[in-house]
Amino acid sequence: MKRKFLLILLSITILFAADDSVFANLKDEFVEKTLDKNLCIKEYNPPNIVDDFVNESLDNNLKIIKLEINSIYDDFAQNNKAKNRINKKTVSFDEYLPEVDINTLNRRINQKIDFESQQPVFIHIKENYITKNKNDEGKYIEFETTNDVKINNKTYNAGTPVSARIETLSSNKIKGIPYDLVIGNFSIDGIPLMGEISKTGANRSLWVCPCVCAFTILFGVGVVFIPIKGGRAKINKRTVYKVYAEN
Repeated sequence: MKRKFLLILLSITILFAADDSVFANLKDEFVEKTLDKNLCIKEYNPPNIVDDFVNESLDNNLKIIKLEINSIYDDFAQNNKAKNRINKKTVSFDEYLPEVDINTLNRRINQKIDFESQQPVFIHIKENYITKNKNDEGKYIEFETTNDVKINNKTYNAGTPVSARIETLSSNKIKGIPYDLVIGNFSIDGIPLMGEISKTGANRSLWVCPCVCAFTILFGVGVVFIPIKGGRAKINKRTVYKVYAEN
């Protein structure tokens, strides 16, 4: 039975192979154009290229013709070539620096500011401030005094404006890193005040980083905690800060 089946299958294959319709009639356009009926390659006649530059610059023996270059005469250069010569004479310069007392300089560098001996000034911000973006760095914000204060024999009543500048502002980042805010350059009526305010937002990295590690090891989903950012830095107008005026 198997032999009969194989013979039938082989016969069908031979019939299909003998059919002319199975084979496609292929034509090569390049061969049709370049070969004649005798299967000989036609002679290729390249076009003549005329180069005007070559015809004008080369003679019949294909030698380059030397072009005559006209010399340029500069009257100004010729008349002034003996002037402005380089002076090769060596000139020495003596530099005298003022003498500095090193002992006095060291004392000034090592001098520490005793804030307790300065005049304290109690202030609070006029409006609540919260960090939103880093564009606020370098901007001025307003504080005001909470009580009367006397500076340089002049009394400033409570509520006197105090100017301050945002010195440093680093934005919060992923993994719970918070905002960092530093305010300084305080001044009242043009008089500089010493001191600065440093605030930091909620530091969520204390629990975000452990959650990333733990959930990655146990469940493989710790990456969902990575985009969590730290908190913003805030300054409340009800909070009183102390700066100092130099006596």
